[in-house]
Amino acid sequence: MRKPVVALTAVSALALALVGCTAETPNTTKVAASSCATAFDAETPLLDTLTVNSEGSESPSVALPNPLQVPRNERKIVVEGDGQRITDTTQLAHLTVWGGTSTSGDIIGPLGSPDGTMDAVDSWAQVLPGLPEELLCVPSGSRVIISVPFDDLTPTFAEYYELTPEQGAIFIVDVGQVVPLAANGSDVFNADHGLPAVIRDTTGRPGLIIPSGDAPTEVRTQTLLKGDGPAITADTPVYMQALAVAWRADEPFINTWAQTQPAAMPLAQAFPEVVATALEGATVGSQVMVVIPAGSIPAEALTGSNIPADEALVFVVDVLAVAE
Repeated sequence: MRKPVVALTAVSALALALVGCTAETPNTTKVAASSCATAFDAETPLLDTLTVNSEGSESPSVALPNPLQVPRNERKIVVEGDGQRITDTTQLAHLTVWGGTSTSGDIIGPLGSPDGTMDAVDSWAQVLPGLPEELLCVPSGSRVIISVPFDDLTPTFAEYYELTPEQGAIFIVDVGQVVPLAANGSDVFNADHGLPAVIRDTTGRPGLIIPSGDAPTEVRTQTLLKGDGPAITADTPVYMQALAVAWRADEPFINTWAQTQPAAMPLAQAFPEVVATALEGATVGSQVMVVIPAGSIPAEALTGSNIPADEALVFVVDVLAVAE
């Protein structure tokens, strides 16, 4: 007899340390990664008339015609990176955005956070409606140019630049680091018996099925998905998702999946020492399960947390990215 543990909403101090501040549920827009192969096949007659410098490390320059007539949305990759693609607008990404209109004559910006601050892609909708959707399928390391017609601009933007309904704006976006939503490594066969089974939904979010038998009496570690990224150390700031449950409990005591986007922090700060040690050496893109026997965490380390005492514990950790 086995019992399922579904990832619900229980949160501990540890879980709060792993995630950012709670926010309202965003309007998620997503695409299948497999659809990105043809995402930029559409013709771009307006953008083809513009020349943008292709050095992604430099501020962009582009000569804008006056008047700049923008009849429709177009997007074109000027520099194509080879990193993680944006496939969901709730993903964390570092974006640097410049904008221009024929009335301003110049490229303005950068907007955003040149210092590397990460934000959810869909947070840009508050400033530039429609921009998050235009960035779907764009890989990290890219520079993309986007045309936005008058009707898709905010009234404040259009009024400030004194645009007429025939006009619009051009935006140039440099896409820096992009954090995936879940581990994306390859499946690993494990022959160990008596350990929990991990199940995942279509988004990669895990759940646990705990065996009805006794918990292991020593620390057990399984790599469930093997990523091809760099190995992490105890001091590496890492973006992670975590699910943790006591062996005989029905609900998790840690579930960062129920929160907003993950924050980056070293293993040594995010987990009890025994768990952090077991996770050292895991590669980015991996999903790792760590089972620790009862009494593995010193009593003083449990003070102020809701980690169950004197129980075997199961941790499932998705190693998403190293903070750049």
